[in-house]
Amino acid sequence: MMQSRWGLQVLLVLSLALGTARAGPVSLRLDDNRLGGEIAAEYGSFNLDWWPNSASNPSWMNAGLLNIDLSSPRLRYLARQLAPAHLRIGGTLGDSIVYVIPGKAHAPCVEGLSCLNMTRWSEIVAFARDVGVRMAFGLNERYSKGLPGTWDPSNARDFLAYIRDSRQDDVIFGFELGNELDLGNRYPGSACARDFRMLHDILIDLWPNADARPKLIGPDCVGRNLTWVYDFLEGAGPVLDVLTWHLYISAGSDPELHEKLMDPKWLNRSRVDMAPWAAYRAKYAPQAQLWLGETGPAYHSGQNLTTNRFEDGFWFVNQLGVGALLEYSVQCRQVLVGGNYGLIDVAVDRSSAFVPNPDYWTYLFYKRVVGTRALVVTATAAQQQQQQQGDPAIPDDLIAYAYCARRFSATGGVALTFGNLNSKENYTVTLELPLLSNSNERASAVVPRIEYHLSAPGGLHSSLVYLNADRPLLLSNKGLLPDLSGQTVTDPKQPIVVKPHTLVFVEFPNAQMTNLCP
Repeated sequence: MMQSRWGLQVLLVLSLALGTARAGPVSLRLDDNRLGGEIAAEYGSFNLDWWPNSASNPSWMNAGLLNIDLSSPRLRYLARQLAPAHLRIGGTLGDSIVYVIPGKAHAPCVEGLSCLNMTRWSEIVAFARDVGVRMAFGLNERYSKGLPGTWDPSNARDFLAYIRDSRQDDVIFGFELGNELDLGNRYPGSACARDFRMLHDILIDLWPNADARPKLIGPDCVGRNLTWVYDFLEGAGPVLDVLTWHLYISAGSDPELHEKLMDPKWLNRSRVDMAPWAAYRAKYAPQAQLWLGETGPAYHSGQNLTTNRFEDGFWFVNQLGVGALLEYSVQCRQVLVGGNYGLIDVAVDRSSAFVPNPDYWTYLFYKRVVGTRALVVTATAAQQQQQQQGDPAIPDDLIAYAYCARRFSATGGVALTFGNLNSKENYTVTLELPLLSNSNERASAVVPRIEYHLSAPGGLHSSLVYLNADRPLLLSNKGLLPDLSGQTVTDPKQPIVVKPHTLVFVEFPNAQMTNLCP
């Protein structure tokens, strides 16, 4: 057991909104005796989907994999800023895609809708290489010889062999098989497990060297049908390299979505739904990483003016924190471009220009400050004693997570993420940092600190985000990021003021948490 070095209490005044009239001091501490969880460097990843151009679904125009302009310098530049990351290629229509390999037979398909020819595939590969991501590619499990529930692996095998022979496997992290086939029990879990074992054998045959072999990722289910989940895991759990499933906390058609995204009780659904999967992995696939392979605020493409606006960032920051503490290695945001929940939107005229949505900026700052270890934030004993009976020690409306800082591992740096869910009340928060051996070390652990405050002066439904209140986050005329430097604070007594409905990222470069943040 590590010896506690706590004692120095650094006052950080955080003006954090609350949903109830419980304004007052909140005292938090970082536990230096235990690690909250470990995440991959690619923890914040993203998806591309197959949706075609359709007048009935305009949010996907020029955004699906067969139509998006992957050669766009701006798109590549924006995606590159989110690296390291995995690029998941998947979605419902992935189970209708036919791989058109030169000289190989395949089932009929429709160009621009269900045919993936190798010219387009090479463009996807070139995009991934340039951006600096590796792909988790979802294979078509509904490809069959006409027998329901019977996968014909011939087309997938030809595709995998083409990738290997063309030396394109450098951008492949792994392969999935099927997408959400547990919905309506369209494909039994036991049958899906059988197919995964077949794919496992194909991967071994094509890549005998285990170190070079793509990972096996699955089952990409929704997970509401537990019988299906258990049937799959009992049959395929031992061969999985990654156990992955999908989570949305609501529906795009939900008329109350705006209110739910700012309701701490509703946001707690992420924790409730995500926790059981850690137990599933421990029992059925302890060798596997745990992923949330597709996640967003609302399924069916999100909700315009809600999930593509500033308010969407609060559930996002909260769920990223939840997953890190539950030791999810990766979360894949649905989607990089497309729908009403994309990190990046095609311009209003649906041209080839790409425009960041508010969640792009939220994700960008999160990935810039957060490292690969989550820390445990708790209320101090004094805080717990001061709370009124029945009140939580840490208010529900205070989103607060801590991590080792990505940029400052050499000095045990710490990164904090906060979200203010209410528009009115303020909180004063104190944070304990380690007590070091002398006053000079104590001071260096506290300052300088760097603050990044994200706000939307136009309100929660705004598409324009400001950094530190006075800097609009807009691309330059050349399509480059604006100045993203934070506000440096050198006075340890100077408070951090987090205004209502804001997201805040704070770095303590010299926190000296070297026992947990080496």
